[in-house]
Amino acid sequence: MLVINNLAASSLWHKLACVDPPPNLLANIQAQLVDFFWDGLHWIPQSVLHLPKEEGGQGLVQLSSRAAAFRLQFIQRLLTGPRDLVWRAAASGLLHTVKGLGLDRALFLMDTKMLDISGLPMFYRGLFKIWNVFKKQNKGCRTVHWLLEEPLVYSRRLDISGVTVPALSRTLVSSGIVTLRELVNVAGSDLSRAEDLAARMGLRSRRVVNQLLHRWSSALTSEERVQLMGYQHTETGPAEDEPFPRLNIAPDLDGCAGPLLECRSDGEMDFGSVSGKLLYRACVKVLNKKKLSGRVDTPWRSVLGFSDDVKPEWRALYKPPLTKRAADLQWRILHAYTNIPGAYRAESRPHLGYSDHISVILIPACRPLIRRSKTVLKQVRTWQTGAISALQDCFECTDWSMFMEAATNSDSINLEENTTSVTSYIGKCIDDMTISKTITTRSNQKPWMTAKVRALLKSRDSTFRAEDKLALKTARAKLS
Repeated sequence: MLVINNLAASSLWHKLACVDPPPNLLANIQAQLVDFFWDGLHWIPQSVLHLPKEEGGQGLVQLSSRAAAFRLQFIQRLLTGPRDLVWRAAASGLLHTVKGLGLDRALFLMDTKMLDISGLPMFYRGLFKIWNVFKKQNKGCRTVHWLLEEPLVYSRRLDISGVTVPALSRTLVSSGIVTLRELVNVAGSDLSRAEDLAARMGLRSRRVVNQLLHRWSSALTSEERVQLMGYQHTETGPAEDEPFPRLNIAPDLDGCAGPLLECRSDGEMDFGSVSGKLLYRACVKVLNKKKLSGRVDTPWRSVLGFSDDVKPEWRALYKPPLTKRAADLQWRILHAYTNIPGAYRAESRPHLGYSDHISVILIPACRPLIRRSKTVLKQVRTWQTGAISALQDCFECTDWSMFMEAATNSDSINLEENTTSVTSYIGKCIDDMTISKTITTRSNQKPWMTAKVRALLKSRDSTFRAEDKLALKTARAKLS
């Protein structure tokens, strides 16, 4: 993890903060980092890996979320940063070209999903793309300047185009009345000069214009109306270095929910003061919301009855003398992670040897290969008590010379005939002394699993299910 986050991925931060790389490039680099982390075996989805450890993940950096956090930090500095930012003038000039509105920072007070940003460079299109996946709440304009900069189009507060005149937004843009400042300059600080506004917008109906002014006035609070009454129009207007309105943002999960999507901190973040770390965590959740929706942090929670305050702590396994590979294996078993969701179901089993922990068996949900393979029938002989002694007596009473005489012809001995007759006689004697049985064998049957061992295992399992501690202790001792 240290190699990936602090050495490999960190070399990309400056580049990601300045340019937008092709999506395929980031995806390929991310795949290489994940393969390095898992050593080729992916036990859990990437979306879970990128979450912090305290939230059920592993803290593996996600390049796309980091790039998105850089974009949010760029917007944060543009809106709330110091006045002497050398790139602010260039950024404002580019933003002024959006849809002919002539706005820069005030664009972020609008519903940016409605804006046509196709003419912007790729980097600035990326700003609005990540800005659109967050919910924003304007906490109000505390200064006259930003009250006057409140947009009249594509705005959640003062946009009344959907309830009055059709194509009102287009009419306002074409007449140059985009912000409240421009409206006040035409209709007065009390929004009462309907004739001037009608002439500016090219509307003949004074009744419609009065309705528009009434709706705009009603959308303002009493405090804001008092601020407007004290505003005197000048050429320059109020100072533009006044602080940007306070905005609260939160990930727009779009109906997705689950334990891994719960925010440990407050749901809404003050955009002016939120740290880059919290922005990155929010980006991880909002960019992976569909994959994290409904997913639990560990399947053992329902099996073993863990409470919500118990969280997986796989880091405790990485302590000497436990090796990393062994710790990886134990951690995967602990979290019941596999590369196939729902591949196993867990059941508790008795202790292994003298262990003080019970064992958990993972039973495949699919039919195992061992059950699909055919069984083999074999013929075996069982030796009863005294069979060996009886066979020895039979061989002692046998006249073995008669087999040689039967195979002799004209002073020559037929060795093949002699051998065949002797082995046939021995086989008949064994058949008479033993019992032949047909048994079924399977591919996973081990030779050391005798009937005695199986009986001891059965006794141990029955005492475990009966929860008889004394009998279980005795059964475990006999089995060990």
